[in-house]
Amino acid sequence: MPSMTKYLAFAFLAGASFGQDLTPQQLKAACESAPANTITINVPVKISGFSSRVNVNSGCRVLFGVNGFLEADSVNMGFAGPLVLQGGLKSGFKMANSLLEAPSATLDLAGGENIVDLSVSTLRATAGSILINTGAASQLVISSRFSTRAHALMATGAVQVNGAAKLDASLSSTSVSGTAGISIAASGNEMTFNVANSNLIAPGGPISIVSPGVQASFNYAQGRMQAGSGISVSFSGNEGQISLQQVVASAGTGSASFVTALGGARPAKSIVLESTITAGGSVNVHASLTGQSGEAALESSRVTATGEIAVRSGPLGTTNVKINRLQSSSLAAASTGPSGSCTAEGNTVIAPARALCI
Repeated sequence: MPSMTKYLAFAFLAGASFGQDLTPQQLKAACESAPANTITINVPVKISGFSSRVNVNSGCRVLFGVNGFLEADSVNMGFAGPLVLQGGLKSGFKMANSLLEAPSATLDLAGGENIVDLSVSTLRATAGSILINTGAASQLVISSRFSTRAHALMATGAVQVNGAAKLDASLSSTSVSGTAGISIAASGNEMTFNVANSNLIAPGGPISIVSPGVQASFNYAQGRMQAGSGISVSFSGNEGQISLQQVVASAGTGSASFVTALGGARPAKSIVLESTITAGGSVNVHASLTGQSGEAALESSRVTATGEIAVRSGPLGTTNVKINRLQSSSLAAASTGPSGSCTAEGNTVIAPARALCI
């Protein structure tokens, strides 16, 4: 009987259209015995059969062909070296009720269309970082975590997600932890990042969510953002949308910044509601400062900053600062452009200087 490594390679070369079920022990044998610990698949491959922890005495690199797809279902595996999934025009990686741990993990799926889906699972980098590169039209879906781990994505280093033309990402009822930082960066025209009842935790570094695209949105309802050295959500395209509701955000020694730069077919919006923000630097909620119309709002929230607290919109913008407790060691300010609308009411302000809608 040919080895599993040879079978997978044959399936790739033959362009087989059927799937293949493997046990964790078979995957272990394939990874350990393959040259450079590299296997190649061009078929849907499902790893299943949970009985006990399976430790692989090497790393493993999985090269996807055009239609390569890897699924782990009810699996608990550890790798002694890096875990790398790479390539594929239409590829994907799915975990369900599973735990995969390695010194570092790289999902380099920057082909065409791909999906990364983690459900009741954890992907953990025990010594380094987790890097996820997605393709032109990609989905990243993370919900819940493995029962014995605290987070769905866990990295001793950083957690970094890079999107291309279109990235649709969601995080629900779980958390992501990157000790050295968390970065979500989309380079294309469209990015959507929805977070619900979840936490983003980076105790030793920054949290950064950035997109230059025409349409970028970040919607965060209920959860905690904890950074060691700053929080930055920055959308420089035409129609950026930022919404935080019932979020506790701590920027550590750095600043907390929520900025949409322009305004196009729909006005740029930066809105913070019913939230608590603390920062060793400044706190900025800005909408369309370099464009025209935009809406910046801070309402029913508590904000404490060493630097200034500033809520601002552009020349034709709308600024609302209502029913907040604002404490700054320098300045609490709210403003809009010469033809905009600015409202500040019901606020408790503790600051040596204030300039609220004057």
